[in-house]
Amino acid sequence: MGCAIGQEIVESTPRNTAAAIAFAALSVDRDDLLFITPCDHQIGNPEEYEIAVQRAFELALEDKLVTFGILPRSPHTGYGYMQHEGEQVLAFREKPDAETARSFLSKGGYLWNSGMFCFRAGKFLEALGEWEPEILSSSKVALEKSVLNIVDKEASLHIPSKSVDYAVMEKSKDIAVVPSLFDWSDLGSFVALKEYMEGASDNGYLQNGNLVFSSKLNVSILGLQDIIVVDNEDVLLIASKEGVDAIKEEYETVTQQKPACK
Repeated sequence: MGCAIGQEIVESTPRNTAAAIAFAALSVDRDDLLFITPCDHQIGNPEEYEIAVQRAFELALEDKLVTFGILPRSPHTGYGYMQHEGEQVLAFREKPDAETARSFLSKGGYLWNSGMFCFRAGKFLEALGEWEPEILSSSKVALEKSVLNIVDKEASLHIPSKSVDYAVMEKSKDIAVVPSLFDWSDLGSFVALKEYMEGASDNGYLQNGNLVFSSKLNVSILGLQDIIVVDNEDVLLIASKEGVDAIKEEYETVTQQKPACK
């Protein structure tokens, strides 16, 4: 199965994954298959990856909305989970606390929600129109007003911001999951990035078991383990590995505050 040369669609402002996928689906033929994959995932074991993708294509051609589930290797609290039986999704589970995550692994029948999807463009648009018609209609308007493949910003601001999971995947009855055996890590989290870098042969971001990103400050850490330090122009983040999942909420709070000192 080949892939056609695609086109670039640039969002002028982020409106979450349901709208982003809608832009893609509206830009191709309804029978075209869409393979949705984030750019910040680390994939290993390419043979198993190819097997999983091929199976997803087959299910998508059967008019399924397909997601990829990863066999969990640890009771991770930073990922959503799916309860499944074979290729049938029984339930989606939000990011759990540590105790709940451990129970998922001990019970079995749970997969990490990878955030990767495959479906026919028309099937997705039908589902989006059924469950979130405002997202579909406002995405059409914004896309039609695009200039040089850049989606109109003013029109985009009228698109409800929802993830594809909330908008479609957790509501539709036509969901299938491919239980996948390839190596996978969501490098969108600092904990996952730290774990990945710990396996790398040479990098300058690890300091005595701590992860440090700083372009301006010279950072030295003594007597601490599993600390994550991130310095940008206006905020310095210092967090334990366990506490870093709250970074998004904390960043929004901190950036609205005045500095404690100058």
